[in-house]
Amino acid sequence: MTFQMKSKRLIPLLVVLSQAAIELHGAAVPSPDINTYVLFAYYELSFKGGDGTTTGIIDGGNVGVNFPDPNPGDSSALINVGTNRSFIMSDGTQLVADSLRFGSDASAWDVFANNQVGACGGTIRNAGPLAFSTPVIAPLDLPLLDFVVGSNVSALDITVNSGSPLALTAGVYGQVIVQNGEELNLGAGVYFFDDFLMGQNTTITTVDDTIIYVDGKISIGDGSTFGSAGQLATIQAGGEGVTGATESAVNFGQNVTVFGNFFSPNKRLSLGKATDLYGIFWAYNINSDFNVNVTFVALPNELSDAPEPGVWTTMLIGLALLGLGGIGRKKTTG
Repeated sequence: MTFQMKSKRLIPLLVVLSQAAIELHGAAVPSPDINTYVLFAYYELSFKGGDGTTTGIIDGGNVGVNFPDPNPGDSSALINVGTNRSFIMSDGTQLVADSLRFGSDASAWDVFANNQVGACGGTIRNAGPLAFSTPVIAPLDLPLLDFVVGSNVSALDITVNSGSPLALTAGVYGQVIVQNGEELNLGAGVYFFDDFLMGQNTTITTVDDTIIYVDGKISIGDGSTFGSAGQLATIQAGGEGVTGATESAVNFGQNVTVFGNFFSPNKRLSLGKATDLYGIFWAYNINSDFNVNVTFVALPNELSDAPEPGVWTTMLIGLALLGLGGIGRKKTTG
């Protein structure tokens, strides 16, 4: 199954129907619809939390880990929340994991957990902890990347250092570096990058139909803004060249604001420190530093109205191989 973006009209309806079904059955099962999750890790999620008033807030959407704990009963848990500082979820949402450390500073509406690590000292405002069958979503139904990792063949590197905004057209590129204080505007279409690296206090603007494939990793530097409110792009990171559990294919810095739907099913996604995040965030592993806020925003892209991403990728790679994408050349702005 490929990573399918849904329309703004469809997702709120899915959430309403999903929650209605859950309420009808007395919160008996976690939502099997990945589109209802604002944070969804295939294997592990850790959220350090905030002060519970202005930070550490999960505003809308469920939070979950899909697969069962390979070592149930040990001292580790697949989800760790509320043990350092506050973790507060909205009414009507779900916290879902086979094994859960639910500290005293956590507060959730419905909690699904088969194994509790340590005392379940947090606040459950509606139901739980409730047992459930894992995985939440069958492996064959999990989203996959819309491109093959390692398939970017472009050597057209871009460095943004012009002192004024650069508008980049859709296409296949090598490594893109946005230097400190610079701005890059990305319009509609598919962008395929080797790596996407943003310095400090940088700005990236997008539209709803901006689709970004990153073969390697994307890094958003301290004080930067990625994306545009109400114009959330789709970003998929393959993690080519990223090794080990401590390195992230998606990394947000400190004091970062992000608008986008981020997906890295084989690697880690780091939510940063003192960040404000809007969209959805799905990955193999997810972690955060302190004082992060996450706000669920419905998936914006209507792919039925646009070419299938896989078709775009094939076409763009073909152009690159023919030399139309600037193979063997490097470009520096400014």
